[in-house]
Amino acid sequence: MGGDAKVISRLDTFFTQLNAGPNQPYYWAGNEIDLSAPYMYDYVGAPYKTQALVRKITSTLYSATPGGEPGNDDLGAMSSWLVWADLGLYPETAGAPVLVAGSPLFPRAVVHLPSGAALTIDGVGAAADAPYVTGLAVDGTPTQMTSVSVASLLPYGANLRFSLSATPDPAWGSAPADAPPSYSAGEAPVVLTSSGQTTVAPGSSVTTGLLAANATGYGQAVNWSATPAAGSGVSALPDAGSATVPAGGSTIPVTLHAAPEAGPGFSTVSVAATDDNRPVPTGNIPVLVAVPGSLLAAFDNIGISDESDPMAADFDGDGYSYSAQALAAAGVTPGSAVHAGAADYTWPDVAAGQPDNAVAGGQTVTVNAPAGATALDVLCSATNGPSTGTVTLTYADGSTASAPLRVSDWTLNGGSASPEPGNTVAIAMSGRNSASGASQGGATDVFSVAVPLNPSLRLARVTLPAATTAGQIHVFALATS
Repeated sequence: MGGDAKVISRLDTFFTQLNAGPNQPYYWAGNEIDLSAPYMYDYVGAPYKTQALVRKITSTLYSATPGGEPGNDDLGAMSSWLVWADLGLYPETAGAPVLVAGSPLFPRAVVHLPSGAALTIDGVGAAADAPYVTGLAVDGTPTQMTSVSVASLLPYGANLRFSLSATPDPAWGSAPADAPPSYSAGEAPVVLTSSGQTTVAPGSSVTTGLLAANATGYGQAVNWSATPAAGSGVSALPDAGSATVPAGGSTIPVTLHAAPEAGPGFSTVSVAATDDNRPVPTGNIPVLVAVPGSLLAAFDNIGISDESDPMAADFDGDGYSYSAQALAAAGVTPGSAVHAGAADYTWPDVAAGQPDNAVAGGQTVTVNAPAGATALDVLCSATNGPSTGTVTLTYADGSTASAPLRVSDWTLNGGSASPEPGNTVAIAMSGRNSASGASQGGATDVFSVAVPLNPSLRLARVTLPAATTAGQIHVFALATS
């Protein structure tokens, strides 16, 4: 990651917010998977930052009230974290016989162990405003180590004597030898991952990259291969090669080509690699074959999940998505026709768990409507709506016009609202999927909205709203009538 200083800087940024929730790149104290993060400073020579941060979390996000935790306790996750924090220890590495150090809140705490022995934790100078460790003695022996082995502690007990202060001591526990142990069993010297989805037009080529991370301090010779999905019309040029990955990592270029006859849609290029004839972890390359300017090329949101894998989609940013089974029950499957009033749409021909809609953000989509068309029909819904934005219509003669696009919330705001004026329910369902695994009942819809056209002109393309009044507008298909 670039050394201790860079890690510390990234951690400092990460902890700018302490309970940011699921949609921001900061710490989320109310989420179990983040609970160990504050103790990472112990590993990079800055344990005083762990001490201050943990105390700030316990003093500002916890309180002796019915709602006095930063998130759902989930059978004791949040409350047990608080207990560890106030004791001044934490089981940072699951399954490892080591506890890492924070700082104790209390002058003395005694933990009665299953063996009958006791772990006594003394905090000399302990106070709410004195989180900083200036010294630690284990059974009377001073140590600079920021971790404690439990190999003898569990059967025999121990006395941990922390010396505490209101002033940070950046020197204590800062040496590389003071850091808690790291466990490298099974560690791969190199990991290859995709740089993201690659979009390629039929008959063209695009160069993408495999991001090669090197966990060692010296170059690694890697042999790799890239195998496109059979029948996708995509080829890799070359489809195998060798590369030397330097200590800081590198990018391995891979060129993907779509045959002129390749059909539109998503596929995967499977990646395999070895280092010294040993397989290393790899990430596959997601590929989209699409005509530039098509709505498919603008798809950037996964809104449909199979009920067996609800975490494969996140339509609204909070883990909810349309159910593929509910859509099928409503007569809608990949590539099927959807009729709404005068509009005839084709539902996105993609499998559940793949991008299936475009979040309106100023994209321009080619339409080439027939002469005499009176409406641009938009198959869409809004999340956290209703949402209103402005579409720009560009006609074949180069003239343009603007028109409002007003879209209803996909759940009609939990059933409390009616469709917006001009919105027709095109697909009606009675529930949606949740990333929690439990389906949520209630009306869940997709709407058809007609945008008036000048019938004396032929519509060439439409630019989706660059901004909305609230939430997001999701577009599944376009048609004209």
